[in-house]
Amino acid sequence: MAFPLTALASLGLRMLGLLARQPVSELTIRRLMAVSSEFSLAAFALG
Repeated sequence: MAFPLTALASLGLRMLGLLARQPVSELTIRRLMAVSSEFSLAAFALG
């Protein structure tokens, strides 16, 4: 895979850290889901 899984994992952990500092709203969750699905699509296309 062209995009390393470690980068995805660290990005996910960073996002979780941001979520932990602020109240989790439905909009934030939807945005996170959209971003993660875009990343998985990009990883699938590259890999």
